[in-house]
Amino acid sequence: MKTIQRVLFVGLLLIVGLMALYAPSVSAAPTQVYPGDNVQAKIDATPAGGTVLVNQGVYHQSVVISKSLTLLSDRAVLDGSEPADTGTTLGHHAIDVAEGTTNVVIDGFEIRNYNQGGFRTNAGTGILAYYATSYVTIRNNNMHDNRADIWAYNYGDEDAPHHNHWTIVNNNINDIFCTNLSYGVISGNAVTLTEVTDIGIRIEAFIRYASPTADPLTVTDINITNNTIRGGGGAAFDFAGGITLDATSRHGEKVYLQNVRVTGNEISDLASNGIYVSSFVGDPDTHPGGIAEVRSLTIQNNDIVRNAACGTKMEGVIQSSLLGNTIKSNGEAGIQLNSVTACNINSNIVNRNLDGISLDASSGNTIQNNTTSRNACYGISLADLSNNNLVRLNQALYNATFDLVQDATCTGNVWKNNNFGTKSGF
Repeated sequence: MKTIQRVLFVGLLLIVGLMALYAPSVSAAPTQVYPGDNVQAKIDATPAGGTVLVNQGVYHQSVVISKSLTLLSDRAVLDGSEPADTGTTLGHHAIDVAEGTTNVVIDGFEIRNYNQGGFRTNAGTGILAYYATSYVTIRNNNMHDNRADIWAYNYGDEDAPHHNHWTIVNNNINDIFCTNLSYGVISGNAVTLTEVTDIGIRIEAFIRYASPTADPLTVTDINITNNTIRGGGGAAFDFAGGITLDATSRHGEKVYLQNVRVTGNEISDLASNGIYVSSFVGDPDTHPGGIAEVRSLTIQNNDIVRNAACGTKMEGVIQSSLLGNTIKSNGEAGIQLNSVTACNINSNIVNRNLDGISLDASSGNTIQNNTTSRNACYGISLADLSNNNLVRLNQALYNATFDLVQDATCTGNVWKNNNFGTKSGF
């Protein structure tokens, strides 16, 4: 009998243990915020890892998040117009994610009218972070009438810690600007440029103050996917685009922007370029040894139409790909490559632009399986010492001036098995 009792007791302990092991965890109830409450005080009173639920209403306040937290909206509006709610602070920014903060979620707010202040760091911003934030998720927000909407900023100092692992998804916004952010996802956003911004979505690798002996800066692994970017009177800058990627070396340092994927986006009706990619190195006589490279970039399956400048413009890019894009009815070239090396331009439809695919001072590239038709000047053009490129298996037809063009400065190019009607300069 005792043996049976012991067996039953041990069995009971095992059952209790398994129930404890597999029982669902019970999260703490969210901190509730209602109109008239001080949102910052509620955040401060919530333990790290908790949730602050801001209920329906309009809040004329600014807040700082300095710990792991979910800031969740139930139809709440953060409004930067004065006066501030009684007993609260209203600054330039709606939400400031403090330096070193990790595991933050900002979900479901309307953020509007934070438009005071000057340029960049002092500008009115919807959501702002300066240094060393990580695992930040910004989703389902509607942001408008701010000086800037989402800025993961970094002053660019040599020792300034960088941002990592941001996810920006399903927002209605005017701009996203990320400096020295690695491991980011920007997806499913509706971006409408305004008359005060040329940004759209901008990823920047940049050191403002450094020496030639500084460690190399590498910004890596960004996915920009399935966003809709449209013009709304945006500024007409030739050095900007709906999506802008750039690496900058000013004082002899080495800067790399790499492993960026731009896929499945719709970019239209901008006053500038659809996509603009560039690298910049300061005066080599003053600061020798500087390197700025954009490399291992993939631009794939985007629709880029009716932009005032180029569909896609790339300067100083290496070892990258443009694949399967539809680029139509842009005011300048559909695809413009300046000083680009070792890129694969494959299976794009490039129609009814000023030029189709245009290369200047770009060598060692492969241009194949593209369709370039009914462009106002050239179908495929190589100029200004564009050497040793392979151009094959393209359909270049009904372009107004010439389908295929090579100027007298170009050597070593291979034109093979293209279907074309007219050519010049061979």
